[in-house]
Amino acid sequence: MTRTKLLSSDPNSLDNLFVSDQFHEVLSPLLEPDTGTDTAKIDRLLYDLGCLTNGTSSNTKMRVLLSSFLLQAQRLEDRVNRKGGELIIGWPHDEAYWRVRSKVGYKVAIKLREALIKHGWITHKVGAKINLHDGEGNCHGYLIADFVLSKGYGINFQSSDMVYATKTSALKTKVDNCQRQSKSEPKGRAKCCHFWVGMIAA
Repeated sequence: MTRTKLLSSDPNSLDNLFVSDQFHEVLSPLLEPDTGTDTAKIDRLLYDLGCLTNGTSSNTKMRVLLSSFLLQAQRLEDRVNRKGGELIIGWPHDEAYWRVRSKVGYKVAIKLREALIKHGWITHKVGAKINLHDGEGNCHGYLIADFVLSKGYGINFQSSDMVYATKTSALKTKVDNCQRQSKSEPKGRAKCCHFWVGMIAA
């Protein structure tokens, strides 16, 4: 199983990492639309969710977060088809995860999550495990609705720069340039194999 390390408010302390074995995928803002056509498709989805604004910076962050969510949802689909299980993605509620290690920001993450819930894209399924000793919590699990999976088909993605570099080699982010082809083109599936930040194979 994949172990997910979520960072605490101290960005340079390995002692403060919170480890969870709950989820195979934890939302990580590492992708963005590849071309103008792909951006237009993502913007349409954001518009339908009520998350597209007049702010250039906010829209850029939303595109990264939704792009990452869609591809990770399809990665989960592949896993469920192979091994069974549910389409549950981990979504960090910790403010430091979004502000210290990501340029996306806490408010943007909350806004998209609430919009996805409102429109039935995700449903809360698993509560966070709490580290009582350090007073920190891990991420919550959200069940992805089946109709969501096709929304990312035919959209190509590339790596983004929304994650801050870390000073510790143990947390090095390795991101290949990712392009997701149409569902009708099997050879183009799952081209992104080093896709997440702070995740290691157990």
